[in-house]
Amino acid sequence: MKSFIRLTDYTKSELLKIFQIADTVEKYNGFLQGKPYYLIRQRLIKKKISGMYVDIQNWADTVIVRHRDISMLEIMANTLSIPVVNAMTDENHPCEIMSDLYTLSKIRTDYLRDNYLFVGADGNIGRAWKEAAEAFGFSLNPCPPFYRGEEVTEEVIDSDYFIGYEFKQSLLKVQ
Repeated sequence: MKSFIRLTDYTKSELLKIFQIADTVEKYNGFLQGKPYYLIRQRLIKKKISGMYVDIQNWADTVIVRHRDISMLEIMANTLSIPVVNAMTDENHPCEIMSDLYTLSKIRTDYLRDNYLFVGADGNIGRAWKEAAEAFGFSLNPCPPFYRGEEVTEEVIDSDYFIGYEFKQSLLKVQ
C-alpha cells in the first residue's frame, strides 16, 4: 500500500477513487476491525529511537502521523513496509483538503471546473489547497486571511449559503 504524504504523490484518478470508496464506505463496515493503527504525534518522536520503525511495522497495519516536519513522515514512509498517512504537518494537511473537496463534490456538479480563491494565511491548509489544485487540475488563487466583521461580514458567515462548517462532516468518511 502507498503512503499518503502529499496530494501530488497521486494522480487525479487515484484521488477520485478515494471519493468513490468514501461514497460506499458503508459496505466496508467492519473492514478495519482487528487492524491496529498507530497515531503518532510529534512529542512521541522528537528523538529518533533506534528500532522504533521496525517495532511500529510489527504491530500496526498503518501509521497515522501528526508531526511538524514533513521530512520525518517521508523518512518513515521510505523505511516502513506499511503505509504512513499524513494527518498534518507544517507543510500541508492533505486529509483535510480531501475532505473539503469530497464535500464540494457532493454539492457542486462541476466542482473541479470551478475557480477557487483561498482566503487565509500562508500555512499548511493553503499549501495543501495548492497541492490539490495541481493534483486535480482546478484553478486556485492566494488571498489574505479573512476575519468575521472585517473582510467578510457576519451576515455572510451566518447565512444559509456559508457551508464551511458542513465540510468537517466529511472528515471521517474520507479519511
